[in-house]
Amino acid sequence: MRMTIRIRTVKMIPVNAFENEVLTLARIYANAESLALEKVAKRVAKGIDKPNYAAFKSNELRMLREELTPEIKALTKRIPKEVETVVEAAYREGQASATRDIERANKLRRAGESPIQKGFSVTDQYKVRAIANELSDKLTSTHFRILRQAQDAYMTCVTNAVSVAQTGVITRREAAQLSLNQFADRGITGFVDKSGRSWSLQSYTEMATRTSYRQASLEGNFQRMIENGYDLVMVDAHVGSCERCAPWNGRIISLSGRDSKYPSLADATADGLFHPNCKHSFSAYFPGLSKKSEFKESEHDRKSRYDETLKQRKIERDIRHWKKRETVAITDSEKEKCKFKIREKQANMRAFIDSTGRQRKPVREQIKRAI
Repeated sequence: MRMTIRIRTVKMIPVNAFENEVLTLARIYANAESLALEKVAKRVAKGIDKPNYAAFKSNELRMLREELTPEIKALTKRIPKEVETVVEAAYREGQASATRDIERANKLRRAGESPIQKGFSVTDQYKVRAIANELSDKLTSTHFRILRQAQDAYMTCVTNAVSVAQTGVITRREAAQLSLNQFADRGITGFVDKSGRSWSLQSYTEMATRTSYRQASLEGNFQRMIENGYDLVMVDAHVGSCERCAPWNGRIISLSGRDSKYPSLADATADGLFHPNCKHSFSAYFPGLSKKSEFKESEHDRKSRYDETLKQRKIERDIRHWKKRETVAITDSEKEKCKFKIREKQANMRAFIDSTGRQRKPVREQIKRAI
């Protein structure tokens, strides 16, 4: 679905605080997946203890499809607008960041009120439109899979509930619960990136949005710098970087690649900087005026902090795992088990935060959230 980018005033979003903007879109899809889980569990559980359970399940499948289809259509209508807002805001903030850097440099070299090329040109519109269209296409392409996998999961649950229960080993409800658990654990899946890696729905949407947001921010910064005749930027430095981008902490790069003293942006990107989910950005660098980064971090400290990040993400996934299980719980024992496990994993998170001093991010522990 294509969109028209309009020149307008938008809220500026700090590049170093974009997490909420990225998670806004991810939460929309977390909500969509949670809704699918809930509706499948509800339809599977309906009449499950009645003797003629299998007889009316095909009608329930139709009703499931009728319930989910409007939700998917609403999602398809909503996403391009959400994407447009996020991408354009990121691009404009990238521009604003470059403008602030140039203004500071002008003051340092006593250039007075040297004119700075500003505005939102046709070129800027084109760049924003290209990034927004690409992200919108990626996200909306997942919608059919949500509906299809929900229907497939429903049929699997019903079939297993009927066939397994006939053995007399477990009840029909217990058999259905096993299949529902498998659906919750698996979630909506099958999204593959350019490198061939497979992602879950929520992880894929977060990765794709984070990558496009960062791209838009960098493009806005890059374009403003080029318009004003500047070429050098310095990569920001932060603790706990991954192995791929740690070597680029505080490095100076040439956007165009024309300055042979420094590696080019293309070189840095090819080496792994600004990879999907990368949190690095850059700021303008002016020889003789800008202060070079003095950031230093031992390899041991870097790896330790990075491992802490991975551990926190793991605990967040554990919490979401059991919340998804709770969404499809149709037996009393499963409901109690889920409540216990959620409390246990949340206690693990509190202990981890206390021991490391890291910041807890409750939004990353949610499977559904009002937007």
